[in-house]
Amino acid sequence: MSGYPIELPNGIQGYYLQQGQGEDVDHYVIWQQDGSNYVIGTDNRTTSQQELMQIAASMVSEPAIQ
Repeated sequence: MSGYPIELPNGIQGYYLQQGQGEDVDHYVIWQQDGSNYVIGTDNRTTSQQELMQIAASMVSEPAIQ
């Protein structure tokens, strides 16, 4: 598994993680926000790293569901 830190909106520090190689890659984004930990991931081979990071950016920009 490999990964690196990423900057998400609102000054939130996250991490992008990748597991696997080639067409068999799973992507994950992990972050903390408002006292909660979040992880999103995909095993969908058609979702790119950039798309998953855009989804995470969208999520941190919205208030948490209560």
